[in-house]
Amino acid sequence: MIELEDLTVGYFGEKGSVLQNLNIQTHSGLVCLLGRNGTGKSTLLRTLAGLQQPLAGQVTIAGQNIHVMNPVERARQVAVVLTERQFGLGLTVEDAVSMGRHPHTGWRGQLNDADKKHVYNALKITQAQAFAGRYLDDLSDGEKQRVMIARAIAQNPTVMLLDEITAFLDLPGRVASMLLLKQYAAENAATIILSSHDLELSLQLADTIWLLDGKGKCRCAAPQELLQHGYIGDAFDSDMIAYSQTTGQFELLDTAAKKHAL
Repeated sequence: MIELEDLTVGYFGEKGSVLQNLNIQTHSGLVCLLGRNGTGKSTLLRTLAGLQQPLAGQVTIAGQNIHVMNPVERARQVAVVLTERQFGLGLTVEDAVSMGRHPHTGWRGQLNDADKKHVYNALKITQAQAFAGRYLDDLSDGEKQRVMIARAIAQNPTVMLLDEITAFLDLPGRVASMLLLKQYAAENAATIILSSHDLELSLQLADTIWLLDGKGKCRCAAPQELLQHGYIGDAFDSDMIAYSQTTGQFELLDTAAKKHAL
């Protein structure tokens, strides 16, 4: 379980807080973190990962404060996959996935048979065995992203944090990645928190939604509950588009359509 206790995230100095007084408990499953640009998704994920200090409150995993945890222990508990395009730097696919085992190998960094099994299983789970002997630089964006997920799985974490990892993928690739993560979370009692701009797909596949409202708060609920209460529209509607509970899609408003036609 990951728990946010009176958590305020943001930046020290003039920028100040982005999200305030968050109190959330999340057990295993796929959590999709949604919100408009600038609402704090990446800042929150960095704080959950221990990469950024909170302004107040704490984040705990299985009762341990993530920000005072030993870095090696934290790396055993939490895997992070960021949104930036991944470049190989001469690494093979096996090299990249094997990096996920480094928190478990000790100072010598040598993989034993158990570590190699974790690497093999991660490649199998992500269906990445077919290009296991290739260099990362020779892979497509979708294949690279699958390898980065495999690296995180090889780490065998309790919590996996993924920041916009489907941003460079086509629709089939986004669906495949999210289904893979959802299944992995269910089968391994893991908590996977994925930030995404793919609202409709997230509402279909997530076990839980964390919805940032743009006012410093986060609503945590099942997708259907957020839809029933109109919270999706509250967070995303603008003077040009509005979320329709009837169609389950965003629709262009008449005023915006007429303005565009002119």
